[in-house]
Amino acid sequence: MRSEYSKAGYAMTSIINPDLCKRVALRYSIASSLVCLAGAGCSALSLGPWAGCALGIGSLPANIGLIYYAWKFAKSNSNVADGSSAAARRLFRATLFHLPVVMITVLLGSYCSINSGHM
Repeated sequence: MRSEYSKAGYAMTSIINPDLCKRVALRYSIASSLVCLAGAGCSALSLGPWAGCALGIGSLPANIGLIYYAWKFAKSNSNVADGSSAAARRLFRATLFHLPVVMITVLLGSYCSINSGHM
């Protein structure tokens, strides 16, 4: 697959600069977790405390897991360019888990705030 991208002229960061790829993955994992915390604060202000608690506490394990796997990926010694990085695959699976968990906690928080009369 990577050779096909190279033949088509696409420059992939994982091939050109693997260390940058690792740093960016960690940076965006931390940023997405901070967005969840900011969203929890905004939800608490606009929808009520139940919504903020549901998002803040509900997404916390997924956020910690995402940062953990991004950290392991950033500190791994394997080369991302050869496609054999087990840490990269684990981080990919963690991202597939992270988004649905966050979306479910947002839905639960809004459901709780509607049922508690804050809307």
